[in-house]
Amino acid sequence: METDEFWALIDSARDEAKADPARQTELLTRSLSGLAADDIVSFDAHFRSTRARGYTWDLWAVGFLAAGGMSDDAFMDFRAYLIGRGREVWERALEDPDAITDELDWGPNREPAEAIGDSEGLAYAAAQAYEQSTGSEIPALGASDDGSADEPADEPAEPSGLPWNEDRPKDLAERFPQAWARWGSGDETDDED
Repeated sequence: METDEFWALIDSARDEAKADPARQTELLTRSLSGLAADDIVSFDAHFRSTRARGYTWDLWAVGFLAAGGMSDDAFMDFRAYLIGRGREVWERALEDPDAITDELDWGPNREPAEAIGDSEGLAYAAAQAYEQSTGSEIPALGASDDGSADEPADEPAEPSGLPWNEDRPKDLAERFPQAWARWGSGDETDDED
């Protein structure tokens, strides 16, 4: 599967889902299940490598500010959310995470954690489609040493870029002024070292 095909499948499901991540997952799974098994596996590989490219401290910081905190798992879901928004948003997020602040629209009456959590399914759409299509589990791409595929072995051990400390959120104000202006709180206090 070519990169353009990967993004076309993401975009088609997103457009039809009308900003509903859970619906987008259903539509994407349905589209993928109509493909050949090798194409589903290829889509999964594209998804995993795309998500791994976003394993950066800067992107995590913007997600942390937007959601009011972000665990490792939530950061995986945040990247799935951004991939689900399409190629243009994803590439902009990689280039300048602070610049996507206005793109982070959780929808009416939704909390960021809910919208991000609803996007988790996008990471499993290929596995579901493969099982529906073949009756077997998708081959474990990048499985860990014990053979499990629960943790993405295709990601680096640490995020790339300049680390930050979640106990000192005000340090992010200068690095990410747009995100800080929208979600940073002026009354937060940093812990002293």
